[in-house]
Formats: sequence, structure tokens, C-alpha cells
Amino acid sequence: MKKIMKNKRLIGVVAAVVLVAALLTSGVIATPPAAAGDPVIARINYQGQLTDGQGNPLDGTYNMEFRVYDVELGGAALWSEPQAVAVVNSLFSVQLGQYVSFPADLFDGSDRYLEIVVNGEVLQPRQRLISIPYAIKAEKANDADTLDGLDSSAFLSTGQDWGRSGVASNLYEGTTKLTNRYVNEGQMDSITSAMIANHAVSSDHLDDGAAIGEILDDDGAGSGLDADTLDGLNSSAFLSTGQDWGRSGVASNLYEGTSTLSDKYVNQSGDGMTGSSSSAVLSVTNSGSGPGGEFNSSGGDGVYVDSADRYGLHVASATSSGVRVYSAGGDGVSVYSAGSNGFYVEHAQHSGLNIFDARTDAINVQNAGHNGFYIAHADYTGVYVGSTGLDGIRVANASSCGVRVYSAGHDGVRVEDAGGYGFQVDSASQSGVHVSSAGHDGVRIEDANWSGVYVADAGGDALRVQNAGQDGLRIFNGVGRDYIRAGSDADVDFKVTNTGAAYADGGWQGAADFAELMSTEGITEDYQPGDVLVISDEQDRAVQLSSRPYSSAVIGVYSEEPGFLGSPHVMEDQNGDELPVAVLGIVPCKVSAENGPVHRGDLLTTSSTPGHAMKATEMKLGTMLGKALGELESGTGVIDILVTLQ
Repeated sequence: MKKIMKNKRLIGVVAAVVLVAALLTSGVIATPPAAAGDPVIARINYQGQLTDGQGNPLDGTYNMEFRVYDVELGGAALWSEPQAVAVVNSLFSVQLGQYVSFPADLFDGSDRYLEIVVNGEVLQPRQRLISIPYAIKAEKANDADTLDGLDSSAFLSTGQDWGRSGVASNLYEGTTKLTNRYVNEGQMDSITSAMIANHAVSSDHLDDGAAIGEILDDDGAGSGLDADTLDGLNSSAFLSTGQDWGRSGVASNLYEGTSTLSDKYVNQSGDGMTGSSSSAVLSVTNSGSGPGGEFNSSGGDGVYVDSADRYGLHVASATSSGVRVYSAGGDGVSVYSAGSNGFYVEHAQHSGLNIFDARTDAINVQNAGHNGFYIAHADYTGVYVGSTGLDGIRVANASSCGVRVYSAGHDGVRVEDAGGYGFQVDSASQSGVHVSSAGHDGVRIEDANWSGVYVADAGGDALRVQNAGQDGLRIFNGVGRDYIRAGSDADVDFKVTNTGAAYADGGWQGAADFAELMSTEGITEDYQPGDVLVISDEQDRAVQLSSRPYSSAVIGVYSEEPGFLGSPHVMEDQNGDELPVAVLGIVPCKVSAENGPVHRGDLLTTSSTPGHAMKATEMKLGTMLGKALGELESGTGVIDILVTLQ
């Protein structure tokens, strides 16, 4: 029989009273005009109205914190200031920046949003600040008629002759006339032709190529140049008549030793390259900053490897992406029948593999002798795929992991806008997908037309994520069918639907108790796990501590880690005054020996010790909490009990 259960977790506690702040006005306080040079007071006058959740005005002193952000939601505060604010008939007025100065570049013209926290509660939404706070930058206008605080007269020297009629006749550097220090045509220190005679100007006086024009102009029999020799040798010195080097410019039979090169190395046919070798057919070692190999706008596959004895494609220590393919007409990268890893990239400073805009599969690896796809030590994304016509990544028949990413600085695998599956692995002997030590998401799939991740016939884990800095697996913004689905379409063993309902054929292993999320009377933080609770006298669907023997209002025990958690609302709407109340199952409970020692199997009821159960010696219907699973000889303590209300 299939079982269905809403499984929600308790979130953080917030204040019980809901506060609403309404912006009345925001601006700079009007003050008398400042004298020239006076600093502008960098503060903002802020007035508001504070009411409770029903709109009733509030009075008193409240601890408020004012924060400025550069985004409407999330992000980190650029500035914050706490203040104790007096509220009179719901109205208050403060000066922002009175205690904590604004950073000089806070109001630089970019969007800024004000967030207010009242007694620990964040009020929503944030309020966008308009032009007035940015007027703080007008402080610089006090100095608009000066240069570094000096008037223009400070830069005028009447004691020097700066020239007449636009011609400088007497210029000075310090106390020395420039005419006495620098060359003047027709003067004693002027340059003459004798100064630039042969050998007077050496090579270190000339820029590279400065003399080329003169040398070429004088080229001829007497120039010393001989264009028909190479290193002083005539072309006949390089001709070997014993070998056939080709006829009419076409090499018909080239040799290395006794073997023709056409049998050993790459042959060009049209625009393609073919060849066979016991080692790499194409090997590139690049000591510069450019790519080892680059494929742009390929009409077919970007990279295609068929039947390699070892690696299909191997890249080590790339300063940017290990392999980058852009706009491939077929597969971005296709590897077929590799003896070892189908794809191997190690130590890439950016993405291990970056593929964008492939017409069919971005990555297609089949029949790999080891890992279908292996990325180690990428500083950014291990594998990045964007905008594919079919699957983002597809691996079939890998004898080890379908895809393995180790130590990625950002996402282990990221796929965006896949026309088919975001990630598909068929028949991997070990893990279908294995991500270890990802700085961000282990696997991230966005906007796949089919399944986000699809794994079939994995010999080990279908999906394995180890040491992820954030989410190992996160499903965001809903899916077309189920969040998680295991088993065949005809017989599903486990699934979590896109409405949050969970189904499991095998039941729920390890669960100890079933709890309901209920509100509390008083301060929720004063309650402790193990407290015995009774139905509230004042509120609906609420609890309070038990405080008298044989209470017929007993309802359960405060459970710290419930196996199942029921709730009247979704997780996002949980209130800060709620806690899980175990109403069935095994849970730790506070007990007292005030009615005699407690032994295993004893019926338990409420006691006069607040929040504690005691041994029941009278059988009163409706007052039994459960049965003791442990023992307490004296005093008070905590034992496991089976909650069975009766």
C-alpha cells in the first residue's frame, strides 16, 4: 500500500506581534543656508507610522534598525544603523546617519532600498529611495569656484615674463632660462650636421626600424644584401636529387627514414584532417595564453572522437576553458568507444568544458572504458552547457562514472535551456553522476524541456554529491511532473510530487514520532523539548505547559526532531510561535517521581510539576499520555515514552 504524508520542518522563530510600517515622507531636513565652505550634514529625515496587524496605533520605545541595500530582495546591507525610537500614537521621526555615518559612495546614483527591522522583525517590502538622499553628494559644490581650495589668483606670477603677443620670449624652469638649457635652432647649443655623421648616431639612439627606409633605398650591388641566398648558401645547396620531393609543387612521396609520411601522419582531404597513429593523432602543447584548440561554428560536430585506445579527449592545465565549443551544427563534443576516459580535463582555470548553442546533444559520450566524462580541479564550473537542441549532456555505457566532477570552484555541472533532458546517463557501471567538492551547486539544471536529470541503469549511485558548498540537489520554481521519482512509470517505488506530497512503497524507516505544528501561549523560547503539553485555555489550536495532575486537556510532548510533521499551512507560512507537538510515537519526555518511581510499562499522566509526566495510579479516561519505555527512581529526568493518548 502506498503512503502519503506532508513532511515539513520547523523554521526559525520570529516575534509574535506583526508590525506594519508605512512611509509618510522621506527627505532632508530643511535648514538655514550654509556658509561657504561649511560641510553638508549627511543625514536623512525619515518619518513613519507603526501599527499592529489590525491597524491599531502603537506607542512606546522600539528597537529599530535601518538598513540600505542595492537590491530589492536578498543581498548584503551596504549600511545599517540601530536606534531606540520613540513612537507616539503610532508616529515616529528619526534622522538616518545620526549615529552611523553613510559611506562616501553609498548614494552614487545606483538603485538603493531601505529596509526596517522593528524589535527583530524585518518589515516587507523594502522601500526604494528616490533622488533626495543622493543630494548628500552636493557637499562637493561648496568648492566649485576653487581648485583644491585655492583661488585662481594663487596661480598667477607677475614677476615672470610669460611672453608677449602669444610668443614666449623668456621662459624659466626654476631660476634658469629654458633657452640656456635646451637646444635652439641657430644658437650655440644647436644640433649640426657634424653631430649626425657616420657612426656619430649609434644603434641605441634609434628606434627599431628607423633606418630601414635608408638601407632599402641604397640596396644594390654595393649594399651587401644578397636576396638569392639563405644564410649565405645558394638554393642548390638544399636540393637532394636522391629523393623524390615532388613534381610541379605537389609532394607525391615524402619520407621519414624508410617510411612514407603519408602512412604515418595527418593527410588533408578537402577541409578535413584524417590519420592514424599509436599515439595521439593531434597533440597541441601551448605555452602562450591562446587556446590549444578552438572550434567555432562547426557545420557538424564541434569535436568528434571515434575508437580511441585511451582518452577520447585529454586536456591538462588550461589557463581558461579546457575545451570550448560554440555554435556546433551537430554535437558539441562527441566521443565514441574510448579505451579510458571519454573526456578528461584537469586543472582548468575556468570551465573544464564550456559548450554553447549546439544543434543536437551538447555532449554525447558512448562506450567509454572508464569515466564517460571526468573533470578535475576546475576553478569555475566543471561542465557548463547552454542552449542545446537536444540533451544538455548524454552519456551511454560508461564502465565507470557517467560524469565525474572533482573540485569545481563553482557549479559541478550546469545546464541551461536544454531542448531534451538536462542531463541523461544510460548504463554507467558506477555512479551515473558523481560530483565531489563543488563550491556552489553539485548539479544545476535550468529550463530543461524533459527531465532535469535522468539516470538509467547505474551500477552505483544514480546521483552522488559530496562536499557541496551549497545545495547538493535543489529543485526550484516547480517542475512539470514530480520533484523526485524512483521506479518505473508502471510501478513507482518513491516520489515527491510537484505539490509536495511524498509517496513511499516501503514506508518510512527511522521515523520515531508524528507531530503536529501548533501555536504556544506565552514566549515560545521558554518551552523545551520533552515538555508535556496540554490544550490552551485561551487560543484555538494552541498549547501550554501542563501544571496539574490528571489533566484531561493533555495533548502530547514537545518533539525536537519529529519523524513526520503535520501543519495546517505550507512551510513558507509557518509562524514564529509554533512548535512540533508529538501526538503519536516514541519521543523523549520529562517525567517526575512525585507519584512514585516510574518503571517500564507504567501508564503516564500529567503531574503538578510544570511540563512533566508522572506515574498514573488512577485510571481516568482522557488523562493518559502514554507508556514509559524507561525508568526513573526519584526526582525528575527525561526518558523515552510511547505517546498513546487515551
